[in-house]
Amino acid sequence: MDKSIVRNEVRENGGGGGNEGDAAARRPHEQRGLFRRGEVAVAKCTVAGALVWLAVNTHAASRHHHENVHQFRAIIKPGWLPFSTGIDLTDIQWRQYRQFAPIIIPLLLACIGLRQSVAPGGDLSGSTSRRVIFTACWSLVVAIIMHGTGAFWLFLVLTINYYAARLLRTSVLAPIWTWCFALTLLFTSKVWDDAHWEEVLGVWGGLGQQFLRAPSFGGLFGEAFAPLDAFYSGLYAWTKPLNLTMLRFISFGIDFWHYSCKVHSRGGAGEDREARGPGCPGTEGGGACPVSGMTAMARDAGAGKGGERGGGAGRQVPFSFLIYFCYILYPPLYVAGPLMSYDDFALQLTRSKEEEEELLQGSLRRNAMWQLVAVLSYGLGLEVVLHYIHLHAVSHNLEKIFHLLPDGAMWIPPWEIMAVGFFMLNFIYVKFLIIWRVAAASAALDLMLTTDNMKRCVCNNYTFAGFWRSWHASLHVWILRYMYLPLGGKKWRLVIAWPIFVFVGIWHDLELRWVAWALLNCACLTVEAVILAAIPSPTPSTANGICAWSWRYLSIGAAVVNIYFMMLSNLAILYGFGGSWDFVVAFVYPPPPGVADVLLMCC
Repeated sequence: MDKSIVRNEVRENGGGGGNEGDAAARRPHEQRGLFRRGEVAVAKCTVAGALVWLAVNTHAASRHHHENVHQFRAIIKPGWLPFSTGIDLTDIQWRQYRQFAPIIIPLLLACIGLRQSVAPGGDLSGSTSRRVIFTACWSLVVAIIMHGTGAFWLFLVLTINYYAARLLRTSVLAPIWTWCFALTLLFTSKVWDDAHWEEVLGVWGGLGQQFLRAPSFGGLFGEAFAPLDAFYSGLYAWTKPLNLTMLRFISFGIDFWHYSCKVHSRGGAGEDREARGPGCPGTEGGGACPVSGMTAMARDAGAGKGGERGGGAGRQVPFSFLIYFCYILYPPLYVAGPLMSYDDFALQLTRSKEEEEELLQGSLRRNAMWQLVAVLSYGLGLEVVLHYIHLHAVSHNLEKIFHLLPDGAMWIPPWEIMAVGFFMLNFIYVKFLIIWRVAAASAALDLMLTTDNMKRCVCNNYTFAGFWRSWHASLHVWILRYMYLPLGGKKWRLVIAWPIFVFVGIWHDLELRWVAWALLNCACLTVEAVILAAIPSPTPSTANGICAWSWRYLSIGAAVVNIYFMMLSNLAILYGFGGSWDFVVAFVYPPPPGVADVLLMCC
């Protein structure tokens, strides 16, 4: 019998039941797919509406406060865009960067182009290569222009740090000296010539007054050298970048100590694999180091073969003074970062000519130039926003609005308080995104690969742990390498998070508001970790059931609450303990917002 006739008879007699069964089985999946597509569409519309609502209300709040608060109106600068009330440049850091970036960035790119034309890498070996010599001279000139005669004190302290590390080498005192010297330098530099600390430490009498005085030529070498103090002070005090400089001091000291100990224990020169410093597990077979991230960056950039960025496998880390000098003062990264470990920087600085040519054959430079173009668009977008939304200025006037103005004279609705907090987080994110991306792209054009400091948008974080892994990522890596792992690592994470956060807060500035920031973040991080450990995630057997649906919406609600606490904890930088409490009270102050406002606030 013809096979087609048999198939037709089977189909007519119900032999196609299997297909009907398959269709019935697919139907629930199709329904879930339709539901999820509708869910996504509703979410997109809600977010779009929330953004429009936020833009309209923040612009209205800016105009309202500009018209009614004299102190607010006085700090807004004239703008260049039409229909605006001026531009909000109350953030000193952004105002200075905006002023000098059009001059500094072209000069930086010109120096990088000059270096690549007259001093390519790998013409000689190690620390005597033309690239190292050029970078050292470049760093020297930039430091003198930036700090004037104050550069002498910077050179003095970095020389002391280097030769003390060489002297102690394998001694157990080496890491103690490294940390004590760096911390003493950091803290003393913050109280020098500071009016607040003059008042606090003035009660100590002569000792306090001596402690508050910055070093001077006249005080150290005699009155004959006193004119040097006023000869040329530079553009920027030498103590200002010490936050990052002291971290580089620690990186060099600890890396050199570990290298010396390993070489001493083996009775000779160790392999490069042993010279990478502490905390680099998981690099066997060319894998990425979870602490330094070196190999991952090399693979992402197509930077070479082997264990380091740009093909550094098989080479020992050089610890010469010239490379150390370049590491501390490398111009593209000196003021703002991103941070690099010493061994990573040294191996990249001493690449061979073949390794540089291999990098140049890839898309590294093209990607860096596109990154600069993207950063330019971010800057223009921020200019537009600051012309029409002045919430940074509002945030600096909140204390006046809360306490100094008569009751009811300037009441801020809760949703505007929320807008202030949300805007401030996003403003800080975009500001540092621009600053760090320009520095990283400039270093990449000089074939120096760094970590992206902003790995995720601030609005795309729903856990504290995830937020701090992606915000200022190079500092996160530094803390993992030199603090978190030596203090015990994951086993003691909830305990060591407290001293680490307090250190980072004080590292930023010796002010109580930074302590408030550290403690609030630690408290929220600890509560989050305990809750996540106590609540199990859905199992695969319930992944498509009601449990997964309810878990998803429970997670969304928890993420909303978490973002509010994230806003509160990070805005403690502005308001401190008391101001943060004012912020909370103002947020819930009656009359409450309407239902529509509550829904939009949760988006």
